[in-house]
Amino acid sequence: MSDPAADDRPFWSIPADELERMYAHRRRPDMSPLSEDEKRQLRTRLNARGREPLDLEPREYDAWLDMTVIRSPEAVRELAATVRAESMTSQEGGRQYAGGILHAIAWTTGQVREGPITGRVPEGRLPTVSEMEDEERAAVRVLEWRQECRHPRDYVTGVEACLLWLRGAGHELPW
Repeated sequence: MSDPAADDRPFWSIPADELERMYAHRRRPDMSPLSEDEKRQLRTRLNARGREPLDLEPREYDAWLDMTVIRSPEAVRELAATVRAESMTSQEGGRQYAGGILHAIAWTTGQVREGPITGRVPEGRLPTVSEMEDEERAAVRVLEWRQECRHPRDYVTGVEACLLWLRGAGHELPW
């Protein structure tokens, strides 16, 4: 059978050799690792983008998941300084939100080892984008009342917003 559209069998039931023949005309994506220069260019692109969605090639996406903080060290330091200075006069919820931001920054920059929500320690010296996503998903589960957490909800919201920005998936500063 050569026409996938005319085939009504479940995908999983088609033998591998037949699948290869069916889809032989499709181009396989280049999955070679990015060079260091390509990674720098990707980091620059991720930092520069505004509201447009991430549009990454499969090999870029794989490289992105293995990167650490996407934002520049200067931008991260500036955010932390602003949050520290402005949160001093905030109400309780604002201070908790700021605490979540500062813990996310401390975790992603290696100042603390334990993730702000799960307490997991990253595999390397710094958490990768993939590990940040895992921590962010845990924060979302807490905010959706699907997971328990010892931290206040404003703190969890700060963690989630900051991780989104730090890994380059969100364009808005969390503070």
